[in-house]
Amino acid sequence: MAHATYLLAAASGLVEGAVCPGGNAPASDPVWRLWLKGESPGASIAAFVASAEWGPAPAVVVVATDAVGFRRVAFPFKDPRRIRQSLRYALATELLEQVDAYAVDHEVIPTEEGAVAVVSLLKQDVLRDILAASAQCGLKTYRVLSAAHALAAASPAPSPDHVQAYVGAEEAFLTVVRAGHVDRIVVLPSALQAVLAELAAQGITRPQDVAGLLTGAADGSGGDREGLRTRLRHELHDVAGQIGRFLRMQSLPPGTTCSVHGLYAPWIELDAAGGTVRVAEQPRPGELGERVALGILDELGIAPGAVLAGKGPGFFRAGSSWSALLGEVRRPLIALGVLLLLTLAVAGGTYALRTGSLLRQLALSNQELGTLVAKRVGGDVPETARVSVLREQLASLREQSRAAAHSAAVPYAVLGTFSDVSVQAAAVPGITVESVQIAAAQVTLTGQTPSYQAAEALRDKLGAIARFKGRTPKLTYQRAGQTIAYRITVQ
Repeated sequence: MAHATYLLAAASGLVEGAVCPGGNAPASDPVWRLWLKGESPGASIAAFVASAEWGPAPAVVVVATDAVGFRRVAFPFKDPRRIRQSLRYALATELLEQVDAYAVDHEVIPTEEGAVAVVSLLKQDVLRDILAASAQCGLKTYRVLSAAHALAAASPAPSPDHVQAYVGAEEAFLTVVRAGHVDRIVVLPSALQAVLAELAAQGITRPQDVAGLLTGAADGSGGDREGLRTRLRHELHDVAGQIGRFLRMQSLPPGTTCSVHGLYAPWIELDAAGGTVRVAEQPRPGELGERVALGILDELGIAPGAVLAGKGPGFFRAGSSWSALLGEVRRPLIALGVLLLLTLAVAGGTYALRTGSLLRQLALSNQELGTLVAKRVGGDVPETARVSVLREQLASLREQSRAAAHSAAVPYAVLGTFSDVSVQAAAVPGITVESVQIAAAQVTLTGQTPSYQAAEALRDKLGAIARFKGRTPKLTYQRAGQTIAYRITVQ
């Protein structure tokens, strides 16, 4: 299709896509969807494009938010270039893996003390898998971004302070906007994907079918519909409870607005000010509409123009590297040119005066240095060797002082720190400690935890240790099957 653009939304077990004829116009063709099980994102996209029989065209790929990691990193300065240069070093203490294993993008939010970078992380092998599979299918991928950032671009917040909740068939997440910037993205763990697979197994594959199941209109279609309805409502209640707990724990500014998006949005009643969320028995009138997608595509308007041109983090954007580099160096080059012209204009008259002054200062400094060296090393040392002898004496004194201080203080400090950390770790039930690394500038504790709450309790206990006063322990964790690995770092 000439001038068409493909919009694909790839989640675990489900890929949906639509063909947009051009610009920001809505799709003229229906939504294609493909149910998958266990395939990689790239393989899922390849299988989807083959089943839809799409030809070569530009494409925007939206990945599920639960496949993306998010971090908030504070900096004491505001310069975007310095933040970009320092970001990978700051992330090194936040991640369990090497920073180079991730595709990193960020948005800088200015603060009174400096700035905060809201960082998005996608595994490099996942991004390469998506781009390679898309290229093999003839798709020219213009952008790869998370569903949360795509939704924020397609549905801008109506107020500077806003909470955007998404509860769809494939995932659930929260986006917190403060002062007009995306301040935080929170993935809400749920079994909605598993329920979605069970719905597909019983032939419930359209948004209208899911709505009919929840409202009780699909009871006569066979299968264990009542059991599915009960499980689906249980999962929605669990997600609603997570949203309510999050809102109650946050210090939201007065006047914060909220909105709910996704297939199950008509059943979610949310009050951001009071922090209450409930699941209604029946959907709000007039909000079901004519949905055509189970996932995020309806919220994006099935028009990728806003997503393609929208600002904000994205893991890949064709042609953006050179334009971003040009925008970054343009102002410094202009300033450098102006400074060079001014320097050339005044250099002729200033050079001789400045050079004479520097020569006089150098002569006085050499005379004072010679007097000090002679007094320290003695007059019997040849003048050509005095500076070398003085350097050797200073180096020897520094080494002796450093060795004495180290041997006196380090063992007691290490033992005291190890004792304090051991006591606090033993006080948290279920926590296992695999290693404690105590260095001059950092203490690192790693192990296994039965829950996120237990790891956070240990982090808080470590923060209360007197020797860590004024320092904030940083906690990271990674789920692998039924286990959760944690890492706590105190600078």
